[in-house]
Amino acid sequence: MHHFSDASVAGYGQCSYSRVVNNDGDVHCSLVFSKARVTPSKVITIPRLELNAAVVAVNIGNVLKNEMREDYDHHFWTDSQIVLRYISNDAIRGSRSMWPITFSTSDSTTSNQWHYIQSRDNPADHAPGFCYSVHGRSQVIKLVKRAIIPLETPVTR
Repeated sequence: MHHFSDASVAGYGQCSYSRVVNNDGDVHCSLVFSKARVTPSKVITIPRLELNAAVVAVNIGNVLKNEMREDYDHHFWTDSQIVLRYISNDAIRGSRSMWPITFSTSDSTTSNQWHYIQSRDNPADHAPGFCYSVHGRSQVIKLVKRAIIPLETPVTR
């Protein structure tokens, strides 16, 4: 299971994909869950919104982990290196100002479950609820396949 998170001044969200390889080696990806939230009216920095998106991804990951019959490995992807630093930094975990966010991510995940993805390849870069309408279903699936395992031949856009 692969969970992608992202944020912008307009909102933040996540989308979760299952990635299955069959016996023939064919890769099949499908959108399992997505969630988008509008940015609060109170002024919040982009890094804080990125952290909020990461928390949403972790919470959805926990829900899917409890609800799915199969036992999947969960991987979390973000295009924010600030988020990756917060999650991997033990000193920040003790900070009272970031406590709710870092506790939520560090309690449920390990730092090696978190990966960097470039913004152009992040399916959550577009509002998760609009992934299909913006790119079309096949384009989003190509992005997910390429983001997780680079293809031998480049994907044409």
